[in-house]
This record gives sequence, C-alpha cells and structure tokens, in this order.
Amino acid sequence: MLKIAFTGAQGVGKTTIVEALKSKLVADGKKVEVLPELIRDCPYPADTESTFNTQLWVSSHTIMRETDIAGDADILLVDRPITDIAVYKELVKANKGMSDAQDLLLTGMIDSWKGTYDVFFHITVPLEQWKTREIDDGFRSTDEGVYTFLAEGFAKVVPDGHHHIENITLEESINNAYTIVKAAM
Repeated sequence: MLKIAFTGAQGVGKTTIVEALKSKLVADGKKVEVLPELIRDCPYPADTESTFNTQLWVSSHTIMRETDIAGDADILLVDRPITDIAVYKELVKANKGMSDAQDLLLTGMIDSWKGTYDVFFHITVPLEQWKTREIDDGFRSTDEGVYTFLAEGFAKVVPDGHHHIENITLEESINNAYTIVKAAM
C-alpha cells in the first residue's frame, strides 16, 4: 500500500488535487481511499481558536483513521497529514499557550508517525493568487496574517524528499502529482 500525504495552508487546493488524483488513479484500476481533513469532525475549537485538545484529537484520530482504512486500499491519499499538527501547535502556542509536556507529547506523535508516508506533497500558491480564491466557507480563517503564518510554518516542517507543487494552474498541479505517484508505484 502506498500512502501519500498532502500538506499546505488552507485554500491552496489540496482537497481538489486529492479528489482529482483519486479519479485518475481509480481510472487506472487502483483501489484508492481518501482520508479527508478531520478537523471538521473535531468537537474542540478549530483554526485560530484551536487548543491543545484540538491538536491531540486531530493527531490521534488521524493515526487511527489512517490505520483503519490503509488495509483496504492500494493507495491512501491523506488530506492534511499528522505533520500539519507541527504547524497548528505553533498557532496554539502563540494564541492560547501550551505546556512543555503537551508540546512534547504532540511532537513525539508527529515524529513517530511522519515516516509512514511514502510520498509527501507540499502544495502552495502565491499570496496574491490565494487572496483571489473563494475560501470563505465559514470555517477556515480568511485572514492574510493567518495564511502567511501557516504557509511559512508548512514550508519549515515538510520532510526531506518532499514534492513541492505551486498550484497556479489546477490541471498542471494534478498532472504533476499523478506523474509522481505513478513513478512511486
């Protein structure tokens, strides 16, 4: 089973790329499962109101859900892997605070799980293009400062050997991801 992670700030096109990539791989006869972004299911506050409990819930549920669905697929596409917690926990520390023990727990979970991804995509868009996108879904922050904080954070936590896709044209981004995944199979 090939496990593929997609990371990046909100509104850069991760989910759209994941869904399009799934369609292409299914058309190739592959059994593909998608683990969607879990934060919308979290009972704790999200985004800029996020707390340690939010990040612990998302981390543990990401690991559990990946484990549950991985055995049923040739390919697992993960929209927002556990490595994203490394960035969101910094947002929590900046806004709400987090104890050293809580930080250490989350860091340990991230570090022990991040090596389970076979292919890792970091999706970005230039700020000026991001500002033109329709991302106000009432859930994610549309604040430019939050976007910049997250985008800079994701650039710092992506693992060595990741694939960077600057999502300027969706078709090109999907085709680039597809080419890389096909090579990894």
